[in-house]
Amino acid sequence: MLSVDLLDVQVMYAQSILSNLDKISNFILASASPRRAELLRSLIPEFEVIPADIDETLKAGETAIAATVRLATTKARASHRAGTTTLGVDTLCQLGTTVIGKPTSQSEARELLHRLSGETHTVVSSFCVKADTTEKTISATAEVTFRVLPLYEIEEYLASTDATQYAGGYAIQGAGRQFVERINGELETVIGLPVKELKSLLI
Repeated sequence: MLSVDLLDVQVMYAQSILSNLDKISNFILASASPRRAELLRSLIPEFEVIPADIDETLKAGETAIAATVRLATTKARASHRAGTTTLGVDTLCQLGTTVIGKPTSQSEARELLHRLSGETHTVVSSFCVKADTTEKTISATAEVTFRVLPLYEIEEYLASTDATQYAGGYAIQGAGRQFVERINGELETVIGLPVKELKSLLI
């Protein structure tokens, strides 16, 4: 009887996954985020970027999970073209019962960072993969704990960073990483694209 080493099986399985992902074509990313494009490129080498222009206003009483699923789905639908597979993604933070999106100004970002200082908040990233006749959505969460932030650090950060680009006013892959004490969950979820969950759906 032919025996196959377990490592060989694992290698063969990994190669089959990569082969399947390499065969994905006509893929659209409905986001202008360079960090999401970089993460997606680790799975799918070639895709088209068609940012979705939608109203991202949060609804009263909406949780971060409900809002990100709704917005990711709306983005995927807005950017979808016939014959393609389209990925819509959205990321929000939640502190207690308060859902936090992108601040509208540096002043608002300052207030957000003060509120997040010394606290643990939840980051939710949801995505929708849309084809012509199907839509699939998945959400991932991570808990992020900030250390206590001195006022001067917040001011230095805001002087060098456009915080309005990021949910919660910070980017963990950039200067915002200095605020983080620990993460319980996947780093990619905090960055804005749950790669492990997306891979499991695509294969």
